[in-house]
Amino acid sequence: ESIIYQTGSFNDATVNQTGDQWSRIQQDTNRHDATVTQRGSQNESTIYQRGNNSWFKGNSADVNQQTDRNDSYVFQDGRGNTAEVDQFTGNLNDSYIKQEGKFNKADVSQNGNELDSDIIQTGYGYGGIDNEAIITQSGFGHDSYTYQNGSYNEVVVNQSGSAQHFSHQIQNGSNNEVSVTQN
Repeated sequence: ESIIYQTGSFNDATVNQTGDQWSRIQQDTNRHDATVTQRGSQNESTIYQRGNNSWFKGNSADVNQQTDRNDSYVFQDGRGNTAEVDQFTGNLNDSYIKQEGKFNKADVSQNGNELDSDIIQTGYGYGGIDNEAIITQSGFGHDSYTYQNGSYNEVVVNQSGSAQHFSHQIQNGSNNEVSVTQN
């Protein structure tokens, strides 16, 4: 099944599904873009994008899920935000992204079993500006949580191997940087 609701101008949505997946896309105002590709069974993807009537640059989300039981939720409010989620093989992968503001970027690549990634990027008042989170997980049992409140913050997480890694980052303010590598 797939439900797409769009209002405003220049909205795009593309959904490719094979099996028993579920996809919801709702886009409001102008210049949004969403792409969902799901293979296997029991995948779910929800993309909600809401802008601020900006003709300059809209939000963009791209979700690619393979095999079974993958979940992905992308919520973006503002303009110029991009979210990309790639969950390749394995079971029980999960990704949740919430971005408020403008020009924020979230990139999640997951491969393996029981992986989880939550990214929340926001700021004061109207949201954060130019925050970036890049999460790469491979193997078994990884978990990563990223919360950035402010502007011009950056988080890079690389987790690999078959151990059960955990990474947790909270950044408040502006111009903060954190890099985590675990094997």
